[in-house]
Amino acid sequence: MGALSDIVLFLKDNARTRGVYAIQNMSVTSHVHSQKVILKYGFIETALFLATSAGATNWKENNAKEPDRIGNLLQVKYMEGLKTLTLFAPTRHQRIIQEIYNQVDEKVHISTGEKNPVMIANESKIFSESDLIEGWALICVLEYGKDL
Repeated sequence: MGALSDIVLFLKDNARTRGVYAIQNMSVTSHVHSQKVILKYGFIETALFLATSAGATNWKENNAKEPDRIGNLLQVKYMEGLKTLTLFAPTRHQRIIQEIYNQVDEKVHISTGEKNPVMIANESKIFSESDLIEGWALICVLEYGKDL
């Protein structure tokens, strides 16, 4: 009892001492207890990934023979609040993006991208991670560059 809380507190303290801007967490939708702990420590839900994890028969309530794929929730905790952000998104996405940031009482400037943003860096910074066993890949653009 309390192991998940201890882990979250350790990660938050560790991130703060290293100057980390934000922590992300991915919870499986079928494990409600892990989600409750994350929300208790100020993480906010930002995305629902449907069927991201591999199928598992043991998560099904009726123990059917065909596995159900597992959904995931993405939560984020900003360590010191959001930096001033300008996001470039299509007009049709502006409302939902603003609603996501409203959850943490932050306003963002959303540009529809009609004007091209000035690229300062020569090379983009990209982070990727994958798990071939579970069948997922994550690609994050950390910084856009002129090579975009």
